[in-house]
Amino acid sequence: IAWEFMTYYMKQSLEDALLLYVPPDPVMVNFKVLVNHLDRINVAQGSCFVDVWYGAYTGDNSSQSYAFNVDNGNGQGGDTNASDAQLIQQQNRAALPFAGVRCLNGMQMVDTYRQNADAYMRYFEEDETWYLRGNLVGEFAQQFDLRAYPFDTHLLDLTFSLRVDDSIAMFNTERMHARLIPFKRDSMAGTNWTVYDPRICAMEMSAIRGGSSSGRRYTQCKIAIPIARKYSHHVYHEIIPLLLIQLL
Repeated sequence: IAWEFMTYYMKQSLEDALLLYVPPDPVMVNFKVLVNHLDRINVAQGSCFVDVWYGAYTGDNSSQSYAFNVDNGNGQGGDTNASDAQLIQQQNRAALPFAGVRCLNGMQMVDTYRQNADAYMRYFEEDETWYLRGNLVGEFAQQFDLRAYPFDTHLLDLTFSLRVDDSIAMFNTERMHARLIPFKRDSMAGTNWTVYDPRICAMEMSAIRGGSSSGRRYTQCKIAIPIARKYSHHVYHEIIPLLLIQLL
């Protein structure tokens, strides 16, 4: 009995100290990704430039315009900026139960919403749901296999993870979407690459070992963007001249 009392007391003290809300069941987080722009594919450095928007939400309404343009009149509406969002999290024990989204293969990037102090978090008090958005712009690490050059194809990777253990929140595999802006497709990646529709290629758990996160597991979502090199230029200007030189 003494041990159970100590365990309960320690848990309550930790929650009070960290303002951490631990739900009885994992919160299912819906997730969607929109690729605004893709450029500067650098196979030598293993990187590419991406402008990508994401939305993570716990309710049924996936509309960004609804989440951030409608004020629900309770002071937690569409005008939530960075400092206000921090205040909400400090004052509300149930604030943003999935703690946020991070991109694991970002090299040098910024979130323009936070950089510009724009609204990026919205809480709907009537049904206790949250909406979080981000706009990541910058360089993302990639792996390229050039053995089939100049007929090579690749999968550009954007890997997202929740910031909390999977016992607290998980990506909802039934409510996940990824797409490109249709009218920007032809202008993406310059003249050397063809870009195809992205797809969710993997949903997995990642075990973090060592340090303070030892034993924790986080859900990850991997978005794959297929690209194919436009080989005609390389064939006419590289391969054919090389063959002619060898025949001389």
